[in-house]
Amino acid sequence: MWRKGVAKRNHLVLMTIFYAINNLYTALGSPSVPGWIPNAGDPCADGWQGVQCVGPNITAIILNDADLGGELGENLGIFTSIIMIDLSNNRISGSIPENLPITLRELNIQNNQLSGTLDVLQYLPLNYLNVENNLFSGFVPTKLASIPNFR
Repeated sequence: MWRKGVAKRNHLVLMTIFYAINNLYTALGSPSVPGWIPNAGDPCADGWQGVQCVGPNITAIILNDADLGGELGENLGIFTSIIMIDLSNNRISGSIPENLPITLRELNIQNNQLSGTLDVLQYLPLNYLNVENNLFSGFVPTKLASIPNFR
């Protein structure tokens, strides 16, 4: 009975991750990125370009210079194991969503068309943050300015 419960929980976790990655794919405008399949596929087992995993857990999304447009979407917080997101040098617009993963340590979103404020980032345990060359407004929270690798 224990194994059945664990298998069911693992299945639900995987389904949640699939939902999150497919939501990101759609929010970014369904880009033509090798391996990315709308509403199907396993990004870890199928080796989606720019997705790094440890087992079934997505730990990084690195799609810099990938000609991405669209927005970041509202479901990034579902990625419970992600530590790095690099979407630099694209054409991503909109604002940074409020529900980013609490596991996120590195965020590189430089050279996009993002707007809004940076205050949504101040509660994350970031040790690297690059937000240069976007359209952000407002003040830079003190906590962000103290990140050793803040640009």
